[in-house]
Amino acid sequence: CSLLEPILRSKYPAISIEEQEISVQLQILCLAILDSIFIFILNSVSPSWDAIRQDICTSLIHEKAPRTSDIISQTYCSSDVFFIQEAAAVFVQHLTTDAQFTSQYIPLHPPNLDGKRDQNSLILVKRTSFEESSCKDQTRRVVDRLGGVFLAPGDLLAVSACDVHGRSWLLVSFHGDSNGLSTQPVIASVFEVARRDFKSHLLLIGMDANTCTSAPDRLYCDVSRFSAFLLEEGAVSIWDAEAIACVCTACSSRTCLQTQFNKATRMGDRSSSRHGNLKDWIVGL
Repeated sequence: CSLLEPILRSKYPAISIEEQEISVQLQILCLAILDSIFIFILNSVSPSWDAIRQDICTSLIHEKAPRTSDIISQTYCSSDVFFIQEAAAVFVQHLTTDAQFTSQYIPLHPPNLDGKRDQNSLILVKRTSFEESSCKDQTRRVVDRLGGVFLAPGDLLAVSACDVHGRSWLLVSFHGDSNGLSTQPVIASVFEVARRDFKSHLLLIGMDANTCTSAPDRLYCDVSRFSAFLLEEGAVSIWDAEAIACVCTACSSRTCLQTQFNKATRMGDRSSSRHGNLKDWIVGL
């Protein structure tokens, strides 16, 4: 039970108080049922499935950290700033102990890493572009402004920094909840803190906003509404009106062999446009 945390109503308003109180027990029950279903399906379809599982685990889990850092430092070596969301604590450990990587980049992460959910927001800045001594964690300012709601540990990282040209920056990395309902209030608080406490700074936000291109109802954060909110705040993003209508940065088409059955897609619907959404944003103020 120590590996599981309660599912809090403050982050997921759809659950009841009673469900929150027994959320750990419910998670254990659901995981047991899920594992039984998975094993039955796999044994029925392909008795040699474990060899495939081991290959996937090697590529996507055991060697994920070094493969990812290589992509950052080699393929995207011309970029000065990286915003990363939902990073595992072990990935942060890899970045901070990789001498070759840290010779190129300054890894910035929350002071208290979330090693259970492994959904940490990070910022990486190039050493040749930013002064390491100027990098200061400012996350608490935004968290306090929100009054302790909307955010789970690791969801947000805000850092003030100066570049080598003497410009001051407020850099923010953020990961919204599954339906994106926390995105607008969190970003509104970031804007308020930036205007109040960092008037001389340039604000740059990289986020997985979990916005929905065609939100079915108000239980999702609609891309058009979020874009209108940014416009009202005087912010700019990398997406113009044309891009908002057609660009997808994530495809959420998933099989049933994963833990979130509510996000599973039938095979015939896997290419449906409703499974593609514009979720990722870079925003400036």
